[in-house]
Amino acid sequence: MSGDLILLSGGMDSAAVAKSVADKAPRALFCDYGQPHLAQEILAAGRVAKLLGLELEHVRVQLSGVFSEGVVVPHRNAVLIALAANAGAQRVWIGCCRADYEVFEDCRAEYLSTLGAAIGVEVVAPLLQSTKAEIREMLGEELLGVTWSCYFPQVGELACDECPACIARLSDA
Repeated sequence: MSGDLILLSGGMDSAAVAKSVADKAPRALFCDYGQPHLAQEILAAGRVAKLLGLELEHVRVQLSGVFSEGVVVPHRNAVLIALAANAGAQRVWIGCCRADYEVFEDCRAEYLSTLGAAIGVEVVAPLLQSTKAEIREMLGEELLGVTWSCYFPQVGELACDECPACIARLSDA
């Protein structure tokens, strides 16, 4: 069993990481933390894992009461990385990108390095300098088409096109 584990949300960033390391990290972890868009994310993660031939593990953790402004979960990545370590990972691959830097403290290289050292895992975030446009290009049409990025899905499984994730998905930043 590989000591590498990909955190796979089903979004385009984690899918791009999964695509780039699927040959050396055949396991992925999907975390249900009570996110409002759980149904769409879990389906997208399953589709990405299937296309890339990854073994997808699921874990549920209760993070109730920590959503601020409906989308930002403070230090969520710390919890997800700790869960990956608990699942036996020695190296955790995560899809933090350039657009995340200003918004999410736990998507910064210094934070990820310090956290990894504290819990005894290597945290690898290969997209930290990548823009959303570059990530879309990495994915290609087929893989991009099965990902999900919306925080507030509409009736009929449609993206809202207004939340920060929808806006970022189409951004060049």
